[in-house]
Amino acid sequence: MKNKLSYGGLWLYLLCHSLTLYAQSTIQGKVTDAKDGAPLPGVTVSVKGKALGTQTNMKGEYQLKVPGGQNTLVFSFIGYLSQEQAIDNRSTINIVLQEDLKKLDEVVVVGYGQQKRRDVTGSIVSIGEAKIKQSPVLSAAQALQGRAPGVYAAQSSNRPGADARIQIRGRRSFNASSDPLYVIDGIPIYVGISELNPNDIASMEVLKDASATAIYGSRGANGVILITTKRGKAGKVTVDYNGYTGVQEPLKLMETFDGPGYAEYRREAFRNTRNNQYPSDVPDKALDEQLFKQDATVLQNVLNAYDANGNYDPSKIHSTDWGDLVLRTGFIQNHQVSVTAGNDKTKVLFSASYYQNKGIIKNQDYTRWSLRLNVDQQITDAIRIGMSSVFSSFIQNYGSDLYSATYGINPLSAPYDSSGKLIFQPGNDAQIYNPLFDVNGMVDERRKFRFLGSFFGEVQLAKGLKYRINFGPDYGPYRQGEFRSAMTTDRKGGTAWARIYNDSRFAYTLENLLFYNKDLKNHSLGVTLLQSIQEERFESSEEKAFDLPYESQGFYNIGTAVTIDGIASNYKRQRLASFMGRINYSYKDKYLLTLSTRADGSSVLASDNKFDFFPSAALAWRVKQEPFMQSAGFFDDLKLRLGYGVTGNSSVDPYETLGSLTKTSYAWDDVPAYGFRPDKIPNPLLHWERTAQYNVGLDFTLLKGRIAGTVDAYLQRTSNLIMDRQLPTASGFPNIQYNVGETSNRGLEVSLNTLNVDTKSGFRWTTDWMFYTNRERIERLYGGKKDDIGNKWFIGQPIGVIFDYRMDGIWQNTPEDLALMEEYNKNGSNFAPGKIRLGNVYDPKEHKITADDRAILGYTTPRWIGSLTNTFSYKGLELMVFIYTQQKYLIRTDKRLALAGRYNHMAIDYWTPTNTDGKYPRPSADVENVEFQDLLYYEDGSFVKVKTATLGYNLPQGLLNRLGVRSMKVYVSAENPFMFTKADSMDPEVLNDSSSDRNFRTSPVSTPTPRSFLFGLNVGF
Repeated sequence: MKNKLSYGGLWLYLLCHSLTLYAQSTIQGKVTDAKDGAPLPGVTVSVKGKALGTQTNMKGEYQLKVPGGQNTLVFSFIGYLSQEQAIDNRSTINIVLQEDLKKLDEVVVVGYGQQKRRDVTGSIVSIGEAKIKQSPVLSAAQALQGRAPGVYAAQSSNRPGADARIQIRGRRSFNASSDPLYVIDGIPIYVGISELNPNDIASMEVLKDASATAIYGSRGANGVILITTKRGKAGKVTVDYNGYTGVQEPLKLMETFDGPGYAEYRREAFRNTRNNQYPSDVPDKALDEQLFKQDATVLQNVLNAYDANGNYDPSKIHSTDWGDLVLRTGFIQNHQVSVTAGNDKTKVLFSASYYQNKGIIKNQDYTRWSLRLNVDQQITDAIRIGMSSVFSSFIQNYGSDLYSATYGINPLSAPYDSSGKLIFQPGNDAQIYNPLFDVNGMVDERRKFRFLGSFFGEVQLAKGLKYRINFGPDYGPYRQGEFRSAMTTDRKGGTAWARIYNDSRFAYTLENLLFYNKDLKNHSLGVTLLQSIQEERFESSEEKAFDLPYESQGFYNIGTAVTIDGIASNYKRQRLASFMGRINYSYKDKYLLTLSTRADGSSVLASDNKFDFFPSAALAWRVKQEPFMQSAGFFDDLKLRLGYGVTGNSSVDPYETLGSLTKTSYAWDDVPAYGFRPDKIPNPLLHWERTAQYNVGLDFTLLKGRIAGTVDAYLQRTSNLIMDRQLPTASGFPNIQYNVGETSNRGLEVSLNTLNVDTKSGFRWTTDWMFYTNRERIERLYGGKKDDIGNKWFIGQPIGVIFDYRMDGIWQNTPEDLALMEEYNKNGSNFAPGKIRLGNVYDPKEHKITADDRAILGYTTPRWIGSLTNTFSYKGLELMVFIYTQQKYLIRTDKRLALAGRYNHMAIDYWTPTNTDGKYPRPSADVENVEFQDLLYYEDGSFVKVKTATLGYNLPQGLLNRLGVRSMKVYVSAENPFMFTKADSMDPEVLNDSSSDRNFRTSPVSTPTPRSFLFGLNVGF
């Protein structure tokens, strides 16, 4: 009986408990906007911690059934601050949501200060830490690619350690660099940022229009990139590890002839000779014995294709893939540990990082170490000091052009002899050497140490009045050592050669700043005054020698060499003195005005032209704040910007205006004598290049933050361009630099951020769009409105053009073509079936090829650039895909064609009497470089790349709490997994190492672009 009562009590308890669990109540209410009381439709109402929820209707009303017990409702809506409310036995809960002004109140770094995003009047793009970390990159410059409209970031080389080249809003100058000014933690620097670890960066701001850059005067002519590094934070000590490791392989290789293809190509070249040295349309054993007899290995390889009856089977020919012999699986790794700590008085950040990339070419690699220490110290309520410092070091084994060296080698030849030793001249060709000797025989080691600092002190002199002093040293010694063994493709069995080069660069910036800020009712005023001095000192030395007594010394003991090949040294010093004033004014937080002027004095210009002034002005109107816009509820914010400014560029080397002497040699009987003669004429008239720029922009946010974007249109005109002007021979000087040219740029920039999907279940999809187009024009040259055909500069055209004859296919063996060729050949041409046919653009009836038939075939910079970044997230999972494109530009792909049948090269579809659809001319052993051969190299460089695809998972917080970890993310990433292009080039994006600013041409036989597959881990403690 007792047991029955016990069981009955238990069942009664369980029944009551179950009823409590499954009892439900209905909660209803209304959600309104705090600003105007309007109902908010589409607000997500969910039960915290449970998969229950609903959304408000068009009247802002909701109704939701919730289980019994203590529960909390969460109200969330895009563009508004989320709000939580405990139910507490209530059946009606009305909510008022506040607008989330976080985006508009974000602090944006501007030159010499900070502003709220809503108050910015210039054209500025901000890239935050999250965007920078999306793609594992070597440098900050690479992180900008496709992220900022108006910025053209092109990789200069695929060698490990090579950085991207940055252009902002096109090219302005013929001779001056187009590189922007980099400012790190407030300090302008003279050289690049490849040594800066991207993981140390908190944000990057790109200042594009002159109203934003004019405060940097002469150094802001090409745009300014402000880099702010991470700082310490008050609170408990945090430790973060960020790292990844992975492998690399070539994205695309140049397909060359294999053994059978090369053999037939060589046969065709000897068929097409004056006396037809291969009189057979099909492979013939007897003829092959003569054609390939130069090397026994090559000959035997070809003869293996014939059976006893003379039947030919090309599949029996062995092919040596020379390119594959110098490639390897690349390896890349990056590790960083950072520690932050601080309290109300002191904040510290320390980080250490290690980056290594063993390239896909066997003698190329790059290793970088860096240490960073950032400190902020509040000494008193009125005095604050701080520092940012980084020490970095890298070793780059630059290597040789191994892949390029394999390009012309006969694929029928062998790299090793029967004993396994390398053959120095494979194929027994006097002009071909085995590049495998270069793997260890050619050394190009580059080392650099760099210390970059930013030290500041601030004193609050009075309410709203602050003084700040900045000091930024930049010191970096650099050493390059080169060695080339006697048995390499460079020395060709001669004597060993070595070179040692050292330079040392020290620069500093010292700035005194005064800030005054005052708010009064509807008015807000900010004043910034600056006095600055900058100096750079550079010196270098170089020694070269050959005929070294023993090769094991490399480049470390050049003094023992029999012959000194050259000794040189150099010294440069330049200074810049500057004064700047800026006023920021705001009325009712909707009418904004920025005025600035800067005076720069440069030591590199003549005494009467050292100083110049660079003014700017910008207006902004926050249209959304006007009463007539209050009914436009779909606009969250709308701002119109208008700016004008002038920047300058001295763009000459130190001492250029003073004239110089050069050493000259004489023979006095049999005794050498040396003297000096004038080299450059003094030029007291040389002065600043000046760029005036207009900018109009629109910033907008729509639909409660679902859509946000910026549109900018600009026009800039650069005058007084510094160019070489020819002088009469009687002057004794060939030319003098002069201010004579003028260019213009106009463009359109669009960026758009959209929130496409955001569900209550946690699925979120965002998209970032970017579009940029720029049109550059030459407006005036030293001859006024007259073209300079020799330099390929044309009035009304971009600086970089492809100017040449136009190819119109291949001449055919048809009656029509034969008759037309006869007319041309009467006037000096030498056309024949299988040769390049030109499109005669000047006078088709003349039947004569002249220089006037050349035309502008295309432009060397993209007509437009775009990117698309999609990010999908669901709870802890996140997938990011970044796509980048450059469209409508012409490149010169150096295919290394030598159509005489001697050297291997790109496998081409060449014309023959039986292959009349061939796109390339017929090979001929009589001519190695065919007439008009360059026309075969021009092609459309347009491409689309999937630059990055990353899949990551953030571990749930509950698990992390049990592990004692603050955060953890694991991810896999693919860099350059896909490329779509019609170009033959291995990568039409990559610039040739030797290309100038105006000749962006790609080289297909340099280091291939790597495709990377990475595994990464981010952990916070």
